[in-house]
Amino acid sequence: MLDNFYIIESGEARVITTDEQGNQHEMLGLKKGNYFGELALLSDKPRAATIVAKGKLRCAALNKRAFVRLLGPVVDIIKRNANNYQ
Repeated sequence: MLDNFYIIESGEARVITTDEQGNQHEMLGLKKGNYFGELALLSDKPRAATIVAKGKLRCAALNKRAFVRLLGPVVDIIKRNANNYQ
């Protein structure tokens, strides 16, 4: 779903972005313990990347309400870390 935050429990995933010209770029991959989907939930903007499983991928998911309720105190840290994605 598009309004979820995900934490990878096992497996690996590719991260693919598309630039303004429509060219796709593969970024650093994700593995167990990494997370994704937080930027869209924090900014209410469309997803900035596509995540593609490399084989079997198991994730825990939180919807926006649960994300804000459980992670509210660390939202500022997550926003600060968002600068690393630029």
